Amino acid sequence: PQAAETNEEELSLDDKVARAMDKFGLNSSADADTEEQTPAATVVEPTAPAVPERKSNLPPEEEMAQNISSDLNVDINIAYAALAAGNWNDEMARSILQYELDSMKDI
Repeated sequence: PQAAETNEEELSLDDKVARAMDKFGLNSSADADTEEQTPAATVVEPTAPAVPERKSNLPPEEEMAQNISSDLNVDINIAYAALAAGNWNDEMARSILQYELDSMKDI
């Protein structure tokens, strides 16, 4: 058994696949020489979408709250409240806060 295992380990992956296919009758040596052989499948590796590099190590919610807080000159807790009210959408939170800030100008 050890000699068979050693021999099996020395085979390349292609050889192992060919041997297994022959064993199960999926590929005969006569088929390999014919022109009717199907072309090899092309493997396409999926590519991950480019993710912009973050400048901060803060969690995204905290970073958004700090940005809104500094940009609109409001307390960070108010920025968090606006983010929560806007379903953690930066644009919506800014709109909510801007509406409130504009409303307070008239008072």
